[in-house]
Amino acid sequence: MKNQIIIEDEELKNILPPLTKDELGALEQEILKSGMLNPILTWRGVIVDGYNRYSICQKHSIPFEYKELEFDDKEEAMLWMINNQLGRRNLSDYSKCELVLKMKPILAERARERMLSGRNPTPNSAEGGEVRDQLAKLAGVGHDTLSKVEEIDAAASDEIKEKARSGKITINAAHKCLKTPSDKPCKKKEHAEPTLRSSIRKLKAVVDNICDDWDDLSEKELDEVKSITDLLQDHLQVSKEPLQTSQEALESTIAC
Repeated sequence: MKNQIIIEDEELKNILPPLTKDELGALEQEILKSGMLNPILTWRGVIVDGYNRYSICQKHSIPFEYKELEFDDKEEAMLWMINNQLGRRNLSDYSKCELVLKMKPILAERARERMLSGRNPTPNSAEGGEVRDQLAKLAGVGHDTLSKVEEIDAAASDEIKEKARSGKITINAAHKCLKTPSDKPCKKKEHAEPTLRSSIRKLKAVVDNICDDWDDLSEKELDEVKSITDLLQDHLQVSKEPLQTSQEALESTIAC
């Protein structure tokens, strides 16, 4: 279907993480060069995929097509938008967690309705655990990591959140900043490298011992290994060159 008046819903629009300036510029240049290759996706005339492409087309009077999708309600549309973005964009773990946490109220309400209807008569605490399991699995992280992002999102400064989204600092590093007194800003350690080298040696020794059984590690154990790598990366924020070199060394220790 060709151009029509399309509705921009702020609630739906704000669900998705915004493109960076560079990403938006690259998208604009691609559309100016090749035109609009993919249709804008809508639900009842409301955009559910393609806000940035629609804005660029409006700015430059570029023709576009749209495709109408069917959802039972707005909540269903929200869940689809989040799942669609998780599968398409190269997002940091922090951004993935931010996205799935927006699903939490919807999934929690549905779990509560199932409990009240008798379809799943489990205690509230069990339902809460079920929702956390779903969200952590969707984001590809462990429960602890998801909880840390929730705390960061609630209490951290915009600067810290943006650094975590972009991958400039890890989730662990951002979470540590929550515990730093306001008069002592979160800083990088000046003497991180010796500790890092020691940590890599210790990690290598541990991984060497369990490498034969790597495929049998539980999700919790794999998450613990990932947490260790995040901690090492925190130390490596001192210098980009040591960061690259040491990351390669770290990756070689866990390759089985």
